[in-house]
Amino acid sequence: IPNRLDTDTCETFIAQGISPNGDGVNDVLIIPGIMGTKNRITIYNRWGNIVFETENYQNNWGGETNKAYELLAEDGKLPDGTYYYIVDFYGVKPTVGTYVFVNRTVK
Repeated sequence: IPNRLDTDTCETFIAQGISPNGDGVNDVLIIPGIMGTKNRITIYNRWGNIVFETENYQNNWGGETNKAYELLAEDGKLPDGTYYYIVDFYGVKPTVGTYVFVNRTVK
């Protein structure tokens, strides 16, 4: 039964790992219910540096940076590892803060 027709409330599952290796499976961070809502996502590395930030996230982050760092300037791909992210819904929904593990070697 599609969730919009089902009267039971289902828990939202937010993936805590992506494998942006081009195989078409788990290549981007999907946050259910984010489409069509005003939001801001900020992704941090383990040292607390912002590595990605955007308004109105469209479930399209695949482990890249949009913040220029010398080590990442060539291809824009972040190294494998754990990243912390915060999604601010500007008070419409509770703010979400959790982590995601990026692993490009999984095929």
